[in-house]
Amino acid sequence: MIKRIFIINVTLALLGSHAGAAEVVQFLGQSVGTTMSAELTPAQISDAGIANPEDYACFKMDMRDAASGNVIGFGVDCLALHPVPGQVVNGNGLVNGRAFQNLAGDVAVEAVSIFNFGGGDIIVTSGLTSVRPLLEGYGDGGAPTRTHISGSIPDPSAHSVLLAEGSFAGRQGPARVSGALAIDSNGLFFDCLWVLDI
Repeated sequence: MIKRIFIINVTLALLGSHAGAAEVVQFLGQSVGTTMSAELTPAQISDAGIANPEDYACFKMDMRDAASGNVIGFGVDCLALHPVPGQVVNGNGLVNGRAFQNLAGDVAVEAVSIFNFGGGDIIVTSGLTSVRPLLEGYGDGGAPTRTHISGSIPDPSAHSVLLAEGSFAGRQGPARVSGALAIDSNGLFFDCLWVLDI
């Protein structure tokens, strides 16, 4: 009974009173390395106000409809380490995910996330995301075992959207992510649920 109540409450919290407006999607799967310049045109990068795209390590994977599980496009997470007081991380390791391994505490990343629905429908968002290790065996998702949990909850009035094109043109609002990563010698496996309240 407790488990059922928890699931219902999480669903309502994600959809809330904006169920008709929010896009709820999932980045799910083993990622492949890419670059921001390979996924966005120079004009799109400029319009999004991204000054140094080469500073980000980018990871590409399937984007799915959260309700049906159907693939509806692809997602790209471009990450740059953000300083956290008291934390020292080797930024070079971010390219293959190893910067997150063996951490005693937390990591913050500046994330530029690309939601490509195909047909010219694209949303690009930005935000600071917290990443920290999961307790092994406690809600780690099975195979592949999720090693880290990640999340970003923006202010409800935040404007997370850097760029919106196609049927999303002109839309703005906060982007929320609750997710997990499996970080190992294979790289990064993403399992991230997004609520784009735009």
